[in-house]
Amino acid sequence: MNIFLYTLSKILPNIFLPLGLSLIILIRNIKNKKKDFSILVIFILYLFSIKITSQTLINFVEYPGIFKEINKLSSADAIVVLSGGGVNDAKYSEEIFKWKNAKRYLAGIELYKSNKSDILLFTGGDDPFSSSRLTEGEIYKNSAIEMGLDPKNIIVTKSVSNTYEESIEVKNELMQYKNSTKIPKIILITSAYHMPRAKLIFKRQNIEVESFPVDFQSSFLSKKEIIMNPISWVPNAGDLYISSFSIREIMGRIYYRYLHR
Repeated sequence: MNIFLYTLSKILPNIFLPLGLSLIILIRNIKNKKKDFSILVIFILYLFSIKITSQTLINFVEYPGIFKEINKLSSADAIVVLSGGGVNDAKYSEEIFKWKNAKRYLAGIELYKSNKSDILLFTGGDDPFSSSRLTEGEIYKNSAIEMGLDPKNIIVTKSVSNTYEESIEVKNELMQYKNSTKIPKIILITSAYHMPRAKLIFKRQNIEVESFPVDFQSSFLSKKEIIMNPISWVPNAGDLYISSFSIREIMGRIYYRYLHR
């Protein structure tokens, strides 16, 4: 893992997000002793902190946003669970940790127990600045074994830092495990907003993908219901967060679709 590139990939996109853009404008104003763009900062922060904006953006990145029934899924060579903030960075020890968002992990366990594949594969998501010696995938594996799953059927990839690296390592692991050059078929589990980009990247590795999105953020309310609710027009940090990671996801899609080959 190239720590410099990893750090750059995490910091650089923030410049173009609502908060980062607002800070840059404010710094420019302070430097030039001008207030001409102060209203623009207020507008940016307000616009991306209200529900109508956040839900429009999240609906776009989660499209088509279809819940899938497990009994309608076909079997596959492996169930692949992508890393992505499943456990809290603050771990008491290697044996005790805090769950942050277990939806991807639990979906993988449920599909495995539903006999959709005899292989459960976790990617080894790793943060070079974390104090933990275990990758996210290794933590998932240990937890799955504690739940009674056969360790022989659980695979964890090498340390990875992004979806592209995950796709490469998943293909390598499956080819090695199956001892075959046949195009592998997987059931891919990740958050709904991340699924379109992940599916694109995995297909470029000649992997047949059946998606199983989880962790939906879209509201069940219609746009009319959101607009007519006065609370929807009150800015809050939660909607700013949803708007921000939706924009970040859009930037990621543009990069992988047009710039990364």
